[in-house]
Formats: sequence, structure tokens, C-alpha cells
Amino acid sequence: MLSRNELITSTPRIGIKGHWDKFIGPGASMAENLVALVPAVVFGGFVVAMAFYQNADWHLGLYFAACFLAFDMVGGIATTATRAAKTWYHRPEQNWQQHLKFIVPHTAHLALFGWLFVGDNLLFFAVFLKLLLIGSVVILSSSLRIRRSIAHLLVFVAVILGQLDFDIDPLMLWFIPALFIKLFASYLPADGFQERDSK
Repeated sequence: MLSRNELITSTPRIGIKGHWDKFIGPGASMAENLVALVPAVVFGGFVVAMAFYQNADWHLGLYFAACFLAFDMVGGIATTATRAAKTWYHRPEQNWQQHLKFIVPHTAHLALFGWLFVGDNLLFFAVFLKLLLIGSVVILSSSLRIRRSIAHLLVFVAVILGQLDFDIDPLMLWFIPALFIKLFASYLPADGFQERDSK
């Protein structure tokens, strides 16, 4: 558990640096900055390199989209699990509506992915949109004592559903696990930052 003093966050800086602070959390260490950026860049490059290596039937837009999704997913997985980000995203004034404001824009990621990389994209979008929205509400409604367990179980459900025959591009099979690890496992659990909850 963190002490009350450790829950106090600093104010985001002004300008571009302030936007970065609001993403990674004010006062993030150099290590936290590096873990947010380096794996994301490496994995984005890896996905592009694998597509070239396997002679994927991709046009330029697909390369850009795949690189963006790879960067955002891996960067998000690492970033939202850091102490700086947890302290910022789970500060006392943040409520479930604020958390849903972080989750809901990721429906655009699902739509983009389904449109570009999935054959049966309408069924795919319907299944994972429901899981994303209903799962988020279930996690946020859970006691903090079991919230991480519920989140991990729902990630497992997402991985299992991702094995269904949606005709997903083989080079992009990592997307569904990454999306739900980012949002359910990394972002939503508070990890003791709301220890006042005694449920």
C-alpha cells in the first residue's frame, strides 16, 4: 500500500510537456519514460519489419495503421502500469465516468482494426465492443480487493474470443490481447492507490 503522501500528485507542466505529463503522469522518472517509449517503438518497428519480411499484401496505409496500433498498445500497456501513471489516473477526484472517458475512445481502435485487418469485421466489432464496454463496467463495479482478478479473467476471455474464426490478419493476432491487457489489466486496477476502500 502507498502512504497518503505518495498519493499526492504534482501538477502537470505547461505546454507540450504538460500533455505528456497527463499521459504518463506528472513526475514520471526517466525509467518510466523509457519503459513507455522504447518497447512501443521497438514493437512498432518489429510489426512493420515482419510485414516486409513475409511479403504481406499491405498498402502503405496498412503499414501506418499497424505501426500506430502497435505503438499505442505496447506503449499503453507499459505506461498505465507505472507508479506515475497509476497515481495520476487513480487520483482521488477520478471517478468511474472519468475512467470510461479513457476507455471509450478505444472503440475507435477496434473499429479501425476491424475495418483494416479483419475479414468478418462487423461480427468482430460487435463482440469486442460489448466485451470492452461491459467488461469495463464490471471491473469498475468490483470491489478493489478482487478488481485485478476480475480484470485478468476478462483479459483471458478476450484472448479466448480472439481465437474464434474472425479471419484476422495473421500478422495482427497480437492486437486483441494487447488491447485488453492495456485497458483491463494495466489501466483499470488501482493497485492500492485507493486503499481507503475497505470492501
